Amino acid sequence: MARALPLARPVSFLVGALLAAGSASAESLLLVGDSTGDKFWAFSAVNGALVSDNYIPDDGQMAQPRQCVRLPSGTWYIGEPGVGLGCSASDGVIEHSSPGVFVRRVQDQSTGICDVNAICLRDGKVWIGRGDSIPNAAGGLNGIYSMNLDGTGLVAVARPPGMVSLRGMGPVAGGFVVSDYSTSSSGAANRLLKISSDGQTVTVFHQPEAGGLQFPRQVSPLPNGGVVVAGFSGNPGLYFFNADGTPAAMPYFRTQGPTWTLISPRGCYPLENGKVLYAGGTVVGVVDPVMQEEFIIVNAVSGTGAAIANFSAVSRIDIAECPADFNDDGAVDGNDLGFLLASWGATGGSADLNADGSVDGNDLGLLLAAWGPCAG
Repeated sequence: MARALPLARPVSFLVGALLAAGSASAESLLLVGDSTGDKFWAFSAVNGALVSDNYIPDDGQMAQPRQCVRLPSGTWYIGEPGVGLGCSASDGVIEHSSPGVFVRRVQDQSTGICDVNAICLRDGKVWIGRGDSIPNAAGGLNGIYSMNLDGTGLVAVARPPGMVSLRGMGPVAGGFVVSDYSTSSSGAANRLLKISSDGQTVTVFHQPEAGGLQFPRQVSPLPNGGVVVAGFSGNPGLYFFNADGTPAAMPYFRTQGPTWTLISPRGCYPLENGKVLYAGGTVVGVVDPVMQEEFIIVNAVSGTGAAIANFSAVSRIDIAECPADFNDDGAVDGNDLGFLLASWGATGGSADLNADGSVDGNDLGLLLAAWGPCAG
């Protein structure tokens, strides 16, 4: 049955415990966008424990922030769909020099980037998922875009003609799995598509099905090369798929059962302990897919029951200042090179420096570029 996990220690203690842990995994956080407070909450990437309810504070510019990325340089990019449907001045990608410190709008309606529902890093670029309120067949510009790490070189990578509205984008081997969302259960959308990194190949990863996933939102990569998807409504829950799009060995998990409380999950991301953090409405919680249990971490309501947060997507962030220093000895050297080579071919983990779902030559290049003593 659903259980709440009481916060037995103050937030400052939890932050200190995470940063003092000394392992690469302890230097990662899961950040959840809150469109009520226009900020991000932070949770442990290991077990989902609450770290901060104001990790990226409202900068006066954010409007319904969805996801964020942190570059190795320390720069932050935040993607947001803005207020209301369609393009507005608050849509796009904004830059922070540190959490909450606004620098500029990198992409917005003037550059053709509106309704940003997803953002991630891979292959040395920033990838943006645009999810219009207008289907592509009617003139919408839904799809995947990329830009250089400095915000230049914006490219429309893929805008599938039949896409209705992109709501999630998970990096996998060879490309991305994206959710194509429609508010109508009878529409052709509400499916998962796989799009190659060059945008040249678009295939159906999973079709909607009666009694199964029908209204997909966030898509996040799993360590085995598959994905976990937040099913928003119809049959709300978390859905697990293998790398080829077939349902994983574990069953579908639906939130209408007696052990569930969450009605409409919007975001999800795997934890390092094998469980999954989910977010939606006022709730952030953890699902144990093996034991079929749910643990509520946060239910953001006032004493009168009024909602004080509205949670959406989840982002994994590496907060290490020197992420290629795997053994935390203050330098990127032969020891770290050995660790990366021993992890070669793994689907994720701390050696996957560009978070593209594979430890490969791209990660080796990042390590070699960081060779030497860590700054500071």
